[in-house]
Amino acid sequence: MTDCLDEKCRDIALFPEENPFPVMRVSNQCDLLYANRTALKILSPWRCAIGEPVPDFICQKVKNSLQSNVRLTLEISCENRFYALTLVPVLERDYVNFYGQDMTQSKLAIEQLRQNEMRFQQIADFMPQLVWTADPSGVVDYYNERRNEFEGFTQNPDGSWAWAPVVHPEDQEETVEAWKKAYQTGTAYEIKHRVKRSNGRFCWFLSRAFPIRDETGKIIKWFGTATDIDDIKKVEIKLAQAKKAAEEANQKLKELASTDVVTGLLSRRAFMDEAQRLFQLAERYQRPFSFLIIDIDHFKKVNDTYGHL
Repeated sequence: MTDCLDEKCRDIALFPEENPFPVMRVSNQCDLLYANRTALKILSPWRCAIGEPVPDFICQKVKNSLQSNVRLTLEISCENRFYALTLVPVLERDYVNFYGQDMTQSKLAIEQLRQNEMRFQQIADFMPQLVWTADPSGVVDYYNERRNEFEGFTQNPDGSWAWAPVVHPEDQEETVEAWKKAYQTGTAYEIKHRVKRSNGRFCWFLSRAFPIRDETGKIIKWFGTATDIDDIKKVEIKLAQAKKAAEEANQKLKELASTDVVTGLLSRRAFMDEAQRLFQLAERYQRPFSFLIIDIDHFKKVNDTYGHL
């Protein structure tokens, strides 16, 4: 029985030594009481051995933990690896236990994400369009440097952006509704509206946004752009005005071609068009129709002689 207990005690004693993460104990006097192999390795830059004082920055953490009786955290790097240490105070023994975790992969992932975001922002700032992003709920959280070319953008304390004042008052309701429909349904966003430049002038822009989804299909981000189409829009407006004027002129020509400008009576062309229409109706419905033709060649002479009839 005693041998069995001794074996279990030895196994338990080996547990921290076999732990791949750092485990150590520091006294209230900041002396290193225990450290497993991994802990000694990360302390090696300070040449700290068991029974010797730990570095000042660790000592300060130990004193703070014991005085406040709270768990604290400490990050240490060693040979391109990053460790997060949790300090657990043991007041009745006047020491602090350290339990570590390897955070290298998390650190590298965060750093990679930071670099990717920096690279994206650098690319976005060189683009001629206004570039923006939004979270899944439709809150805009980023604009590139082109935002300085517009009037009305304001950033909130939480980092989000208010953008509605930038849009022309007559286009705001339609724009807000279009964006709301997009992020609520997950469909692409596209609208043409007037946006206020920093000089106070409103110009036409084409705004678009598309959702980015994860492997499950859940939207994780919106990426959008606003492209200046003011010159194109002005040409479109002029073409529409020219088309309308041409249609009105064409209608006027038809009226002039079908009516005698002196008498106001229908012209021969109008008569032939009307006759053709009646012939088609008669043929469709198999019904006869009649023409009453009056010779008015001598009406002018009669009118001049006897007055207008």
